[in-house]
Amino acid sequence: MLPRTALPWEVALKVSLPVMMGVTFASAYFLGALLIPNAVLQNNAPAKQMTDMIYLSFATLTNLGYGDIRPNASALRSIAMLEGISGQLFLTLLVARLVGIHTTQVCNSGGKNHRRKRKLITFSGR
Repeated sequence: MLPRTALPWEVALKVSLPVMMGVTFASAYFLGALLIPNAVLQNNAPAKQMTDMIYLSFATLTNLGYGDIRPNASALRSIAMLEGISGQLFLTLLVARLVGIHTTQVCNSGGKNHRRKRKLITFSGR
């Protein structure tokens, strides 16, 4: 098996995928806020702007947590749970993939790209 490096389009995809996920979930929150009264609350007042929904979405996706804005309707809370799990799963898979690529490169190169082992020098007293 040849050593594999990440191609530029793979890197772009891995960077843009969480952004697309966040905007998609923000659109779902925005639609919910338009259809359900008081579906999203910000400081106990209804939030209706798209910028608020984007903030809510990325705070959920990255698992930062809520302090000032939260989904109030049960349907949007379910979406928030799905988004939080998706964010953690994506991060876990991304890290696993990067570690796998690095491990494959180190194993296939015979450890040449890894730190060289230092020889232990002993003195026998002779």
